[in-house]
Amino acid sequence: MNKITDNQTIAYEKAKNGEKLFLTKLTLQDIEDIMKLQDKVSQALPNKEIYVCSSKEEFEEAIRNIGCLLGYKTEDQKLVALGTYISYGHNPHNYGYDLEFTEEELLTVGQIESTIVVPEYRGNGLQKKLCEALERIAREEQKKYIMATVSPMNPYSLNNFLALGYINKKEKLKYGGLRRYILCKKLV
Repeated sequence: MNKITDNQTIAYEKAKNGEKLFLTKLTLQDIEDIMKLQDKVSQALPNKEIYVCSSKEEFEEAIRNIGCLLGYKTEDQKLVALGTYISYGHNPHNYGYDLEFTEEELLTVGQIESTIVVPEYRGNGLQKKLCEALERIAREEQKKYIMATVSPMNPYSLNNFLALGYINKKEKLKYGGLRRYILCKKLV
């Protein structure tokens, strides 16, 4: 895959209902749709501890400076899923700190910060496909590790990450006292 450019359709999938879904690099122009998607997903969760919402500013910072967002859109441009990739370096939000990585190793970590799919599009493998695309970005950046966090109460996400080769390295309280598994996959 070549370097992904803004608003470029990277791939498309057919949903179980036959609808085409287009994987696209999201931009600041998509920010309102991103926030609406996150609100819809968050409101649909039976347990609000499963997912911690990101602020508009956090998404904007990822798009502008420290990562990127990929999303699946319908033919009529409705955003139905998104994945956030971030490269934090020495920022304390780097999950490498949770695993006591050295200062040098921290620079080799890419993170899947979030993956969300609206309820009516779950079951199409979109989270897994988003993670695979975000891993390709980490490889393009020559990252050695890709990391993520998952709530122990979210077996679907956990199983998707484990199926992709992530290893549960540690359980830790994060995000204001919520239990999370710190997952890590070696890319090289």
